[in-house]
Amino acid sequence: MYGVDQLMTGIDFRLFAVLPRDTERLWAILTSPFIHGHLAHLAGNSLPLFLFSLLVMRTGVRRYLRASAFIILLGGIILWLTGRPALHLGASGWVFGLWGLIIADGWFERSLSAFLIGLIVILAYSGMAWGLLPDDTISFEAHLGGLIAGVLYSALSHRKTQPAKTRRR
Repeated sequence: MYGVDQLMTGIDFRLFAVLPRDTERLWAILTSPFIHGHLAHLAGNSLPLFLFSLLVMRTGVRRYLRASAFIILLGGIILWLTGRPALHLGASGWVFGLWGLIIADGWFERSLSAFLIGLIVILAYSGMAWGLLPDDTISFEAHLGGLIAGVLYSALSHRKTQPAKTRRR
């Protein structure tokens, strides 16, 4: 696929992939989720990204956009800090982040609908957990970074301020 990209556009899209701990490519954290190694890679990320995006958007498009930015940035930073010295690209970190956000919302939101949606996502997509295990052929570091970012976003977005204590006389 890269060869086709280069022939048709003259651009080697691997330039937009994250290379961990390379300070000159730190900016690629923002571009790597939008490029894929081949059509099967893109197809594998598209359906879960679409479904999870819709599920997160049930709580608002603004929240979805903020959550996505948070997941892409924090997940990318985690990948950049912890990843193997290889090119990392694709939307799977974002997918894992949304997956973790939906599941964590079931806990932090404290509503029956969020709990049921989280439970359905766990049951339907439990196989994704295998993507968190070390593997030479996938960027499990991106998956783990995205998951951490998604759960953290859920926790932070549902954090309630403590009510002021009232004095009793």
